[in-house]
Amino acid sequence: VASMNPSPSGDFYIEEGDIVFAQYKKAEGLKGFYSFFIDASESEDLEVVIEPELLEDISRNIHYPFSVLSNKLDKVLQRYKSAQRNRPPGHIKLMVNPGFISQGEPVSSNEYDLLLTISDYSKVSDIYENSPLIAFEITDALVSLRKKNAIRVLKVPKKVETGV
Repeated sequence: VASMNPSPSGDFYIEEGDIVFAQYKKAEGLKGFYSFFIDASESEDLEVVIEPELLEDISRNIHYPFSVLSNKLDKVLQRYKSAQRNRPPGHIKLMVNPGFISQGEPVSSNEYDLLLTISDYSKVSDIYENSPLIAFEITDALVSLRKKNAIRVLKVPKKVETGV
């Protein structure tokens, strides 16, 4: 799998008709598989390159037959589409609320992963691009963290027009 940039953005291995390994962006296994198809459903710029090769002992990270994987993918795509209405605009910047961290309120594993991502990337589009979570998991965790007052929106300056 390759995107419009020259470096590959993912790998999928097929063995006897079943996908046995997936890695896409920063996600592996089912998350990598789902993330690829979510991106593919939204983009016309995605390019798939198939290179048959013999592989020695790969570490299998998907353990479902293709029929089961296909059904699971349908459910994931439905969840993704329903979460889209809550997805914040990409230009917004977020930050972790320091008071929330000092309170020590419990968070889910997805919320924790997202807090780590937000600590590295503040812009929403960068968060979606660099998080190991699936897009709808990011959206759900953002909504939950916002309700817990764990994150806050930074004021985004309006674009200044120049006379160029």
